[in-house]
Amino acid sequence: MHSGRMKAAFVIMIALSLWLMPGAAAGKGAMDKTIGWPSEAGGWKRTGEAVRYQGRAIFDYMDGAGEVYLAYNFRQLTVHRFERQGHPALIAELYEMETPADAFGVFSFDKQDPEAGIGQGSEFGGGLLRFWKGRHFVSIYGEGEGKEQEQAVLEIGRKLASSIVGTGEPPRLIRALPTERQIEGSAKFVRSHVLLNQRCFISYENILRLETDTEAVFARYDFGKDRTFVLLVGYPNEARARSALATFRKTYRLDAGGMAQAEGGMWTGAEAEGPRIIIALHAPAAEVVRQLIDATRKKLKEAP
Repeated sequence: MHSGRMKAAFVIMIALSLWLMPGAAAGKGAMDKTIGWPSEAGGWKRTGEAVRYQGRAIFDYMDGAGEVYLAYNFRQLTVHRFERQGHPALIAELYEMETPADAFGVFSFDKQDPEAGIGQGSEFGGGLLRFWKGRHFVSIYGEGEGKEQEQAVLEIGRKLASSIVGTGEPPRLIRALPTERQIEGSAKFVRSHVLLNQRCFISYENILRLETDTEAVFARYDFGKDRTFVLLVGYPNEARARSALATFRKTYRLDAGGMAQAEGGMWTGAEAEGPRIIIALHAPAAEVVRQLIDATRKKLKEAP
C-alpha cells in the first residue's frame, strides 16, 4: 500500500480522537455497478476482484492514517490493482465519504502538488494522483516510476472520474474566506481539532469545541514572511459559537477589543458572527487582523 503523505508523525495523536465508527471486515466481491472501473489503461490491466473496507476495517489496509479518513465520515474504501508484465503494479483507491464536503476535506487536507484537471479538484506529483468528485475521494499510484506509468495513472483517473455520476459542493464556509493574498491551494476543511492542529495549530486542548457537527475552514495568507491564517468555524447554533469564543478569548488572553499581541510580535484576533467564529492568527499587525476579520464577515453576509 502506498502510505503517501497521510502517514505522518501526528498519527499517534489522531488515534486518540473520538471519531469512532462501527467496525466491519474487509471483503472481496463484484464491482460496484454505480462506478465504471476501467479494465485497462496504457497496457496495465485490472486484475482480480475489488477489495473493500468499511468503517474501522480501514486499519486492515493502512495503519494509523485511517483516522484521517474516519474524521471525515468515511464509509467505504474500494481497492483495485492493475498489472502489466515487466512493470510495477498500479493501485487505485476509491474512498466513499458521507458528503461531498467530506470528500473535499480529505483531498484538501494534504494538497500540495499541481492541479491535474481531473474530477472537481485534483493534484498530481511523484506518480501519485489524488482527486475528489461528489462524495468520492480517489488516490491512484504506482509501485515504481516512469513516464508510461504516470500516463497510465492519469488515464485510470480520467476514466474513473468520468464514471462517477454527480458532483457536489465544497463546504459553503470556504466561500467566505478572503481571497486577497490567500496562498493558492492553502484552503482546507476539517471537523477534528487534531487535524486542525496539524495545519494550523490552535491548542493541544479542543478549545474551539470542534465536533462531528461543526465545520472549520482555514487558509494561509501572504504577508511577507509571516504565516498568517484566517480560520472560520461554523456551529449548529449561536450559543455554542459564543461558548467556544469565550474559551478561545480566555486561552489567548484577548483584550476587550478581541485582540492580543504574542511575545514574538504577531497578532491574533477573534469575533463571533452569528453561529460562526472568525479568527485571524499570526498577523503582522493589529490592522491586518481587523482587515481579515472584516473581509470574512463581509463575505459571510454576501453568501450566508
